[in-house]
This record gives sequence, C-alpha cells and structure tokens, in this order.
Amino acid sequence: MNVRILFILLLGLIIIIGCTACDPNSNATIDLTRSTEVLTNPMGWVAQEKYEVVAFNNNKCILKRLVFIQNSDKSISVSLDGEDGMLDSESFSIPKEGEVIFECAFTECEYILKVSATADSQPILTLTERQTFNKMYFSLAKI
Repeated sequence: MNVRILFILLLGLIIIIGCTACDPNSNATIDLTRSTEVLTNPMGWVAQEKYEVVAFNNNKCILKRLVFIQNSDKSISVSLDGEDGMLDSESFSIPKEGEVIFECAFTECEYILKVSATADSQPILTLTERQTFNKMYFSLAKI
C-alpha cells in the first residue's frame, strides 16, 4: 500500500515537473511588421530566391533586395533593387491596425507586407501580391 502511494506521488511529481519545464510558446510567431527598427535595417532585406517581377511596360527584372527608410513624416520609403540597379522607390504608411499594404508603381501591384520571427529565428519579410497571393520572402542582409 505504501509503495503504491509513493509510486503515485512520484508519478504526479514527474508530471508536474515535466509540464512546467516546457515552454508552450517556444515556436510562437512574433509579428514584427510594425517595428520600424527591424523594417528599416540599414543593410536592407535580401531575396531568399530569384524573384522575377514584370514591370508595367512588360520588362522582366530580378528583384534582389529591398531597403526601407523611415521618412521625417513617419512614412516609410522602400527601394526595390534588381540585378541592374534600383528598379523603383515607393512610400507608404504603417497603419495602427490591419494589413500593411504598399502599392508598387513599377509592377502595378499592391503588396501585403509582413515581418515575422520566432524566438529562435531571424526575422523574415514576406511580400504577398494582393491579387495572385504569390509570395516573396526576404532575409535581413548581413554585413
């Protein structure tokens, strides 16, 4: 009888220690979209793959890098850099709520911008085209 009670108490103690030692949110995604400090990293954001964008004049270009700069009026300017130099520069504002959207005159598309990370990963910037839902992924550039 005493062995049985001791076994149940020991089993209960192992369960309590096992459950409190886990962090259930260790892989939770952190939304950094409105963090201008992360978004305006001076080195910019490098494309994770080779993304071909089609301009309004049907010219095809490879998008290599994005650079975001905060303006004095709190808007954000973004420079789209390709293999042959700068493709376009646009300005947009980050709303307090909802999606962050910027319109790119170069491609005549609207993009939903999202920056996210986990506790164990570097931030990833995602551009999602609003009409086709095609996604482009960018990583923080390194020195």
